[in-house]
Amino acid sequence: MPEDMMVAPNAAPSPVFLHGVQRVSKFNKTEMDVVTIFMALYRLPEQNVDLVFTANVPTVTSSGTIDDLTVLGVKEAFRTCAKSLQIVDWGLFGDNSV
Repeated sequence: MPEDMMVAPNAAPSPVFLHGVQRVSKFNKTEMDVVTIFMALYRLPEQNVDLVFTANVPTVTSSGTIDDLTVLGVKEAFRTCAKSLQIVDWGLFGDNSV
């Protein structure tokens, strides 16, 4: 087991944060919705795994628009969740002697 895991066995590496905007037709509708996507990417080289955590916020839909302050709140909540990830069972990733 790597030494850094022994110090904090449930700690995940720091994620790389990404975000983007997607225009997409949803639910067989012809109108395009605007969806903001937040992504956290965790590189786990010892397990030969990339772990991805995502959230999406429909910001413009036929039902209405979400204001920027609400999107910012979702972004901050997402970052808080992503930073708190703990891997309780490293065996989840299988045999890491690849």
